[in-house]
Amino acid sequence: MSKIESLFGKFGSNEEREQYMLAQLQVITNLTKTNEEMKKNIIHLEKLLKDATKIPLVITDSIISNEELIAREQIQILKNDSLERALTLEETRKLDTYVKIILSLQENNKKPMSSVSGLDAKALLKLVETDGN
Repeated sequence: MSKIESLFGKFGSNEEREQYMLAQLQVITNLTKTNEEMKKNIIHLEKLLKDATKIPLVITDSIISNEELIAREQIQILKNDSLERALTLEETRKLDTYVKIILSLQENNKKPMSSVSGLDAKALLKLVETDGN
């Protein structure tokens, strides 16, 4: 008895053996496809987990508005995506919008220049002396 016969038993004909081999080939093919899908799914889930951990959970001491926080998070997500692939037109438009939001918020938060900010020390002392009198 050969090793093949001891593993699979005797086949009545070559046709039975071919049917058995085709069935085994189909099982192997299906399992290989399933394995590849699972690997892709694992990579996708690992990427999602990695991206989720990059979002800061603690806000710094400075006060950041919700709009700015959301815009910065979305920019970070788009940045991560751009490292792996080229961004689509829609994604670049979103990025442009988020940058405009941050710039407009920064412009609104700028303090107006005071009238004494450009003066040197002597002029400031003179100003203080005249206000004190």
